[in-house]
Amino acid sequence: MSNAHPWGLLETTVPVRYGWRSLRLMVYPPGVNAAQRRLLWLDRNIPIIAAILVLAAMLVLVPAVPPLALLLLVPVGAGIIIGVRRLTQRLRLSVRVLSVAQLDIHGSTRTYGDGDLLNRCVDELCDMDRARLADRITPVEYERRWAEVYDALVQKR
Repeated sequence: MSNAHPWGLLETTVPVRYGWRSLRLMVYPPGVNAAQRRLLWLDRNIPIIAAILVLAAMLVLVPAVPPLALLLLVPVGAGIIIGVRRLTQRLRLSVRVLSVAQLDIHGSTRTYGDGDLLNRCVDELCDMDRARLADRITPVEYERRWAEVYDALVQKR
């Protein structure tokens, strides 16, 4: 499950068998606009989108096209993925990511990664979202606080 915001997104997995859960915070560089966020979304999802398009094309073309021609669809899908990855490369490199895994063993939780930093960053980002929605902070203050969280993640690298 992921939750997208102007500053980025927080992805969490539901605890799976054996109590394993992961959290991943992605913070975009301050000032990212809606078009850039859409490109980053496309970059994250392009493998699935390309696979669906290739499978759909194969289903449509199977009766009319020889099997060898179908093999050409795979490089087309790969080309689409490579094109999107190149288009977003510079922007992707500026995104900060913090991943944490949690494992529940016999009633206690072990955390792998910097869980404290993740919790502080998520708390700050959610707090600034609530403050902005309530008009308690200006867009400039919102972006300043976003930049502070981004910088905290840059320093962690």
